[in-house]
Parts: sequence; structure tokens; C-alpha cells
Amino acid sequence: MALVSSGQISLNDIATEYGGSAPHNLSEYYDKGNAPASGEIQMGADFHGTSPYTVATGGTITYDGDYKIHTFTSSGTFQVTNVGDSASSLHLYDYLIAGAGGNGCSGGGSGGTISYSTGQTNMAKGSHTVTVGTNTSSSSFSLGTVSASGAGGCSNSYNGNYSYDHGSSGSGAGNYTISGSSLGYGGYGGGAYYGSGYVSSRQSGTLGGGNGGNGNDPQSARTASGGGGGGTWTKSAGTGYGGLTIRYKYQN
Repeated sequence: MALVSSGQISLNDIATEYGGSAPHNLSEYYDKGNAPASGEIQMGADFHGTSPYTVATGGTITYDGDYKIHTFTSSGTFQVTNVGDSASSLHLYDYLIAGAGGNGCSGGGSGGTISYSTGQTNMAKGSHTVTVGTNTSSSSFSLGTVSASGAGGCSNSYNGNYSYDHGSSGSGAGNYTISGSSLGYGGYGGGAYYGSGYVSSRQSGTLGGGNGGNGNDPQSARTASGGGGGGTWTKSAGTGYGGLTIRYKYQN
């Protein structure tokens, strides 16, 4: 938790937030918060509102133990107000970005490209633009200009058994635990299926891909970022989406 943004701050408050060895001395806290590397430290001006951890907002925020997770399923802004202490490796972050899966028609759309990286060091204060693609377009993240390409649309190939083919998985598709649990990313959308006697059923996409449609049901398709859109028998397009997940340590 960040120190108070105004009012009195004690040396003990700073030690609680940043650690150190008793008996504490201000010289322990050079380069901490907004303090200089040498010279005079001003307890208020240099430590009001500061934290040894990264502090940020944006997207849908969830928590996994000591980690804070930001998930963007639409375009937005990742706003960083404090960068974690590099001496304690608290500035590091992980990300997973997914290009948009292909839109489904009768066949399922293909999954988008997945880019996953851990231990990134270029966290920076300020506003960072997040662009989430839809229907084959790329997703991008301005912090480090990371991007992931979108997928192609569905094949619309009829296989002769009252069903259409699913799409193909995107590059890097698989299960990742960056959100705190194992989820699939970059999977294809399922193809539409019409069963014997016109009994409706669905084929499921894999690795985050959307389900296929049945009969006249235009099943929209999305269960995880980067999954291809599911197909529908009536060729109503299921939508493929991209996304971004960012994870960093926010407490200990």
C-alpha cells in the first residue's frame, strides 16, 4: 500500500513500506520513492504517495496472491502512477497479448497470434495505449510497442457430414496461467454442425476458441482472448477478439 499522499510521514512509516535495517536512517532510502540518489532527502516531498511496488489502473483488475492482474478485452489505457523498486525487482511485469481471432461464418475462424513474455523491465510512469483488435486485426500495447497479429477468417469448408470445418489455432496458442488459473488462448472457433434429423448441436472450439453455431442459432463466439469466432449454420458471423493481460507484484 502506498504511503499517505499528504500530511505527516514518519521514518517508521517509510521503513514499513520500503524495509531496511534498524536503527533506521534516512540514508537507507536514497533512490527510494522520489528521493534523490544523494544529498538532502525531504520526507514529505520525496515519499508522499509513494510505494516500492508498481501502482497502476486500467482494464479489469483481479488478484492472484501477491500479484495484481489487468485484463483488457477492449481498447483502453494502462495508467502507471508508480514504478516498483528495481533494486528489489518490483518493477518487473509479465504480459500476454493476443491478436484478434478470425470471424466465424459457417466454418470457425482461426485463432490470433499469441505473444507471451515474463520478467519485462521497461515499466514506465504515464499513460500507455492498449489497442484490442477484433475480427483478424492486430492488438498492440505501447509500453515497449508489443503487438500480436490477427488471424485469417474462416474457411467455410463443408465436409459433407452436416458440418463445417473449424479454423486453425494461432501461433503461440496454448494454455497460460498469467491470469491466476490455466486458460486457453489463440484457439480456433468451432464449425457449425447440423445433426441427423436436424437436431441441433455444437462443436466446441479449443484453446479459447469460440463454439460453433447450431441450426438457426447465430452463436457468438468468444471464451478467451485471441480465440477464433465460431461458425453458424446460417453463416451469421461469430466474432473473433484479441486481448491483453498484464501481471506484476503489488504486495509481499
